[in-house]
Amino acid sequence: MKVAAPKDDGPFVKVARSDQVPEGKAGTYVIGEDAIAVFRVKGKLFAIDQTCVHEDGPLGEGKLEGHVVSCPYHDWRYDVRDGRCLSATDRAVACFAVKGGGRRHPHRP
Repeated sequence: MKVAAPKDDGPFVKVARSDQVPEGKAGTYVIGEDAIAVFRVKGKLFAIDQTCVHEDGPLGEGKLEGHVVSCPYHDWRYDVRDGRCLSATDRAVACFAVKGGGRRHPHRP
């Protein structure tokens, strides 16, 4: 699988094989200085920033229910499709395009 380089719309960067993220689970990968969480939901891969905007919890270690991941620290919830925070609707994490196992368009908060 490849994801778009963080913080720009530049080239895709290979982070892992797409089969390394099982259905309903997450993988956490580092690109440069940025950590991203990659989730597989209904066969498609979604990538968001790994760090919760509340108190820096690791979203890749959170509980995934459908398209929503909950931060393991304080249960802040995010939609993995676009990075929207469902616990504080004025907040979001970065969202990245993915190639391999699913495609989507980037969304930046």
